[in-house]
Amino acid sequence: MTKNFQPSALMVVILTCLIMLFSLPAVSAQDFFADMFPGLRLIQVEEGQNFTYSIRVEQEGKVTTGEIDFLLVEIDHGLMEVVIKGEFGGQAVSTRAMGWKDNPQEIITNIGSELMASLPGEMEEMFMSTFSMAMMFTAFYGDQFVLGWELKDDEYGDGVVMSIPEMRSYAGVEGYLVRVGEGDEGFMEFGIRPDLLLPLMVNVRGFMDAFDDEIYDDEIYFEDFKYNIELIGFSEDADVSQVEIAETEVPLLILASVVEYFREQGLAVGERSPKFYDMMGAAAGFGVDIEGDEVELYLFDPETATPELLESLEIARETGKFDMMGFPMPAVINGNILMTGLEFGSFYQHPAKDEIIEVFMSYQ
Repeated sequence: MTKNFQPSALMVVILTCLIMLFSLPAVSAQDFFADMFPGLRLIQVEEGQNFTYSIRVEQEGKVTTGEIDFLLVEIDHGLMEVVIKGEFGGQAVSTRAMGWKDNPQEIITNIGSELMASLPGEMEEMFMSTFSMAMMFTAFYGDQFVLGWELKDDEYGDGVVMSIPEMRSYAGVEGYLVRVGEGDEGFMEFGIRPDLLLPLMVNVRGFMDAFDDEIYDDEIYFEDFKYNIELIGFSEDADVSQVEIAETEVPLLILASVVEYFREQGLAVGERSPKFYDMMGAAAGFGVDIEGDEVELYLFDPETATPELLESLEIARETGKFDMMGFPMPAVINGNILMTGLEFGSFYQHPAKDEIIEVFMSYQ
């Protein structure tokens, strides 16, 4: 069966959200988050919160199931570690993500970074279409959620884009049922309690396009897919005493010590902003406002880095250019820590570039 491709309302909303969420400005990151994602203000991140989900994926006539568990543990001075374990289609999933409890957007971003780096491909698709979409919509609109709430498409008519028709309970946790999109073009619904980091349930159905190699008439064949996660266990005070904390130094704390060193040397230090550090091949990373503009810090682990990444880092030490997906990005390296964002071609240069580099290179 063929059909002409038309972007659904759901697809437009999702793409718009992705562009806005991941295209962050270089300055005033916290103000940007507060204004653009007011729903994040409601999230309360606490040690002992434990989420367990069932997973079901139906795609191209194949059904794959699994289960995944998220446990929040406080490591030190408000730094939270999210311990993630589970299995999907018989394949084990195990990773950890970190972030400060007063910065839920950082934890959300870092969970995404770690899962995208460690999940099998089919489950990575599921994560982006379920957990990520639910958290994204909640970040934009969560402060408005009440029973009966509707978001209408004012630009193209008075159709309802999102709505909350009822309350539902999952694993004993009651939340809002939010529906996004209707009809055959695509559909998404999720359950959310706005003060929790993760959703209660997400159902997504739609079309996955597949091109037939023997047909060249620009027609697209569509396969139905359905993704579902559902909370099957939840605790707000799970036992974390048996969780093993890695004996090696925590990457995020190492970068935090660099920021503290900037402050000790008299530089004005502002707020942090999350970054998808896995795209850099880094073990941790974030942006931080120094002397009025943002710089980015990334920590690399030579024990886990690929030979190609190690070569790129060595070239960056020699040339001051780090290869970011084919783009030579100006960078400064001290040990295993890379700093970038100080300049962009002839268009931009950080006003305190030289002073920041001098302090950074003196850090030991």
